Amino acid sequence: MINESDYRLLSRDECKQILLDMFKYFDKLCRDNNINYTLEGGSLIGAIRHKGMIPWDDDIDIALTIENYRKLLDVIKKIDNNGSYKFFIPGETKNYPFPFLKLINTDTFCQEENMIGEIDNYGLFIDIFCLNYAPNDEEERRKFFKKILFYNNSLVRRKLNYDNPNFKKKCLRFAKNTYITIFGYKRMLKRLQTLFNTYSDTPTDFVMTCNPIYSIEREILKSSYFKEYTDVDFEDIKAMATKGYDEMLRNAFGDYMQLPPEDKRVSHGLKAWIKK
Repeated sequence: MINESDYRLLSRDECKQILLDMFKYFDKLCRDNNINYTLEGGSLIGAIRHKGMIPWDDDIDIALTIENYRKLLDVIKKIDNNGSYKFFIPGETKNYPFPFLKLINTDTFCQEENMIGEIDNYGLFIDIFCLNYAPNDEEERRKFFKKILFYNNSLVRRKLNYDNPNFKKKCLRFAKNTYITIFGYKRMLKRLQTLFNTYSDTPTDFVMTCNPIYSIEREILKSSYFKEYTDVDFEDIKAMATKGYDEMLRNAFGDYMQLPPEDKRVSHGLKAWIKK
């Protein structure tokens, strides 16, 4: 836990501004190094529908193709990682449990509503997902998705609990946590990464992330969406987005320009503090 004499609680508007400053840093890093990315999920909807972050949202999601993700990894491993911003890299950052990159503001400390326990030096963050190729054959694609989903859930759900589990789900969570404890987190992550990279050097017609949380229909995307990029308004700057964003969002969310009911306008329940 933080020492409250050293930190103060941030307001929603302050969290938003810190996230935007982090995003500006990330955007410049990518543009300076000819790396293409796209806003993803709710962040992309926010850019198109609200010209910025969704008013009730409290995070920013970014996705890169495997080719751009590798370029990004090469860049961030060469930059100074001792300032206020630090990239958490799966399998390399000590005690970092997630199988995808995060950009962290190390002057802050945050706790997600669904988080179990704490993560060392875990501050306000931007999630950065890799889009890798998936099989063209539909049956093989479904099998591939289910395997990725199993390993991802085993790793991520150990730290994040998105529901109020019944007895059966509690038993399943206990079984998965026991399996990871015995098998070892690093070995589990390596197995997920090996599986995820099965098609990384063989371009196909479909891509997906190693962090699926929805149905296969929402998680499997056409790789053609990511052939070209465009700039979209995002608060007071321009952000990158795939040119295929409209079809991609409609396939995943339906009429994404329509505001959801008020009871569905919820955040991730994130609380953040900053060093005084």
